[in-house]
Amino acid sequence: MTSELTTRHTQIRFEVPSEAFSPSEGDTGNDHDDDPTSCRSTLTTIDVERLGALEDNWKGIAPQTLAELFNSVKYSDITIRLGETEVDLPAHRMVIGLQSPWLDEFIAKYPAGTSGVLHWQGASVHSIWRIFRYLYQGDYSEDTAMALEGFGKLSISSNLHVVDWIKTDDEPDLLKHPRIFMLAGQLEKNELKALALKRFQSRLKEDWRVEDLVDCIEEIYENQNEHCPLLRPIVVEAALAYFLQGLVATVFIKILQEIEDFRTDLIDLLA
Repeated sequence: MTSELTTRHTQIRFEVPSEAFSPSEGDTGNDHDDDPTSCRSTLTTIDVERLGALEDNWKGIAPQTLAELFNSVKYSDITIRLGETEVDLPAHRMVIGLQSPWLDEFIAKYPAGTSGVLHWQGASVHSIWRIFRYLYQGDYSEDTAMALEGFGKLSISSNLHVVDWIKTDDEPDLLKHPRIFMLAGQLEKNELKALALKRFQSRLKEDWRVEDLVDCIEEIYENQNEHCPLLRPIVVEAALAYFLQGLVATVFIKILQEIEDFRTDLIDLLA
């Protein structure tokens, strides 16, 4: 047996086996005719149009609400301490734990209901900030975060006297995307790795200083991060394009002499 319900724009078709309405033995089939709960006599009209609108509305609100939680103490239940600074970034276990096995493993060390502090060292403060912005907002910016402007660390002498204030300057433009790429690999965020790789390749097509390229080459070839080798062909191609221009700076000659693997890769590409 087939019943059809029609809303203003959407038609729903229900197919019900005919035996579902066959009277059982001893049943005349008339006992339920006046029963308001009978499947036979009552069908609930589903406003599919309204349900669709609600679903679309939720899809629009959820990402926006998540983005607003970035760097917000609202519902925060874990803290990210950035590098060697005293900058703390409030975070949310569910948001970051569900997106990264590495972060999830850390969070698991703290029982539910307790607060934890992830002191993330060994990476640029600005890179860590960009990583967490991506986790909440699905993107990261090359611009320096206003929250990090002016932050730094104290340099303390052996007699515990303050010697200097070391400002945590943002990294050069060419290094921003490779560092995001390496951190994304650590967090097992392949889609972020792909985004950082694409932006790095695009950035190399723009104007850049040879000193920044040299810094890139040095970091990519000497860093022990397991994801660095994937970046090598990109900087070698950029270095070759620069080399073929005929105006080779002293810093470039120096890095050719110092990093054997880079020199080998460049020669192989020339061959």
